[in-house]
Amino acid sequence: MSNFIFAVNKVVPIFILIALGFLIRAKNWLDPQFPKILNRLCFQWMLPCMMFRTGYTANIRETFSLPLIAAALGSYFVILVLLLLIIPRVVPSRQDAGAVIQGAFRPNIAMFGIPLAVSLFGDAGGAAMAVIVALLVPILNTISVLLIAHFSAGRDQKPSPMKLVRDIATNRLIIGTVAGVLFSFFGLSLPALAYTPISDLAGAAVPVAMLSLGGDFNFGTALSHLRYSALASALRLAVIPAAVMAAMAALGFRGVELGALFIANAAPAAATGYVIASNMNCSGELSGEIVVMTTLFSAFTVVAGITILLNLGLI
Repeated sequence: MSNFIFAVNKVVPIFILIALGFLIRAKNWLDPQFPKILNRLCFQWMLPCMMFRTGYTANIRETFSLPLIAAALGSYFVILVLLLLIIPRVVPSRQDAGAVIQGAFRPNIAMFGIPLAVSLFGDAGGAAMAVIVALLVPILNTISVLLIAHFSAGRDQKPSPMKLVRDIATNRLIIGTVAGVLFSFFGLSLPALAYTPISDLAGAAVPVAMLSLGGDFNFGTALSHLRYSALASALRLAVIPAAVMAAMAALGFRGVELGALFIANAAPAAATGYVIASNMNCSGELSGEIVVMTTLFSAFTVVAGITILLNLGLI
């Protein structure tokens, strides 16, 4: 029961922000364009700051654990390859396929992972999850941007390789991620005068993204996308965690490390995916609906998965 309460406590605040954004638009309390303005502000400034802070505070040299990182990175890579092979065959729209792949692939481990790992396993769990977050979140952030850039072209268009390279090289999210990782790896530090506003903007990224998502949310559109959002949610919350746990258990992972790998693969879709997709012309509405659906049901699926692993004596 305590695990369920913990999961609910992580989920409910997100839905309060989404509901507030929806209410602001429905009541016309602000300009009708406020969701798009917030979304753009988040994409241009808050998310790059958040990605910089994630890398900057990662302590990459101190938290490195080769077996755990290899297992987590390997599982993400296999998942990504399978999704790229399968999803475009069952989702005809290029943009919708990109949104489904990102929603199924990219978990919200930074916000959801470490607190849950500490709740379950104490400091040892937090340390194991910190390793995954420190080294993999910058990689996952970069992959998300690459994915959306690739799928943002029209259904019958082939993205230009040169345009793709240019978009990647000038993308603020990737620049922020790379800069943060380099600062961490080389032990560089920013003066408080510079770091404090970056950290403040980073802290506002997820709340602003949720307000924007709520302001943009449309029940009619959500119903028309239901089969795709349900597909991405089933993959993110059930199919992928089950497959990865079977593989990791077969490889001999147990206890805290297996628990950390479960959390890293069972977390709901990252909220930042909605902002990235909507600003890069890749089915932002569908991406937002996947965030909402996976966040809602994760309170139940994460607890169910933990219960199963405990009963099997694996964690």
